[in-house]
Amino acid sequence: MPEPETSHERTTRWRIGAVVAVVAIVAGAGIALSVSQFSGAAGDAEPTETPRVVTAVFLGDSFFAGNDETVGSSVSDGMMSVTGENMGWQFQNFAQGGTGYVDPGRAGGTTVTYAGHLPEVIAADPDVVIVGGGINDRPHGPERLIVATADLYDQLEEALPDAQIVVVGPIAPGGPGLYPDMEITHDIIKSAALEAGLPFIDPIEEGWLLDRTGLVGPTNFHPNKAGHALLAKLLTADLHALGIPAGTPDE
Repeated sequence: MPEPETSHERTTRWRIGAVVAVVAIVAGAGIALSVSQFSGAAGDAEPTETPRVVTAVFLGDSFFAGNDETVGSSVSDGMMSVTGENMGWQFQNFAQGGTGYVDPGRAGGTTVTYAGHLPEVIAADPDVVIVGGGINDRPHGPERLIVATADLYDQLEEALPDAQIVVVGPIAPGGPGLYPDMEITHDIIKSAALEAGLPFIDPIEEGWLLDRTGLVGPTNFHPNKAGHALLAKLLTADLHALGIPAGTPDE
């Protein structure tokens, strides 16, 4: 007689089935999970006074960590640092190159997935959490990514019920066709955000870095300083469209 399923096994099987179904609907019907889905509610709300202090934390891969191939540049020129300044936030960046929802990374001895940074994220008690990327998760298979995305979003929502959580999809310089399994990885992350009811910003659908001319470094992958500046401009515009709260920098 087979062993009965545990509660965790039942939950995992349900999640995989639910998200696979959503991915199939998205792929088959061409549903666009865009910023515009969430901007209506924000636009209809009564104007409120902008908080003076808004705290934010970032999780993500090398793009979000600020990896830059411009000689003499620093993480302060990275897309998230510039976005944080544009939004007037007080922010902390826990993004690390090579990591993902499933991929723990390798560079510099890093062995931590996005979820591995949850203690620091929760301790920061932020008003805004941005979770971005996923390109490094492509080799790990859809089943693991389905579970990892759902678990991370669940834990963030449970631990930080008052925070605004925003998911930013993978960035694929030159287009998703250059990266094996990029489309399914993108669809899983997008669908998991939809299942969790979280705003989703879609760099692939919006064509971020589709034309890499003058925007990436010698490896033709990581953005240069100009590329990070453009990504920050695009992300800031999407955050404003979603009605994500901005702060007023200290004088």
